[in-house]
Amino acid sequence: MSSKERNGSSLPRTWKLREEELSIEKKKVPVGEVMIRKEIVEELQTVTVPVTREELVIEVTPYKENGGKSDPQIKRIPIWEERIEVRKRPVTISEVSIDKQVVSETETISEHVKKEILRIEESGDPDLLQLFE
Repeated sequence: MSSKERNGSSLPRTWKLREEELSIEKKKVPVGEVMIRKEIVEELQTVTVPVTREELVIEVTPYKENGGKSDPQIKRIPIWEERIEVRKRPVTISEVSIDKQVVSETETISEHVKKEILRIEESGDPDLLQLFE
């Protein structure tokens, strides 16, 4: 080995040590879809409503030949009655508000990165100070 090679002139005087660093980027990706609509459903409602009527009641009780009374005969003649009319009308039962909201959270990301380190291995009896003259 020549003295030129020994004193380090064939070795580079500077070494650039590099390491990886994390570069974080964010992008929006669709994660779901929401469709909002009103739907009409039909159901049967049963309501019990009392109704009234007025009747003319005619009761005829005939007499028997022996002077006794027979069973009365009853005639009913309706004068008026209530009839049910059903109407439907829309009634507001609730109000729904829909809004979008941006929610920020913090996520911790871990990733292995590499870096170069300088290792000097000696064998024999080198004079390391000569490498840096």
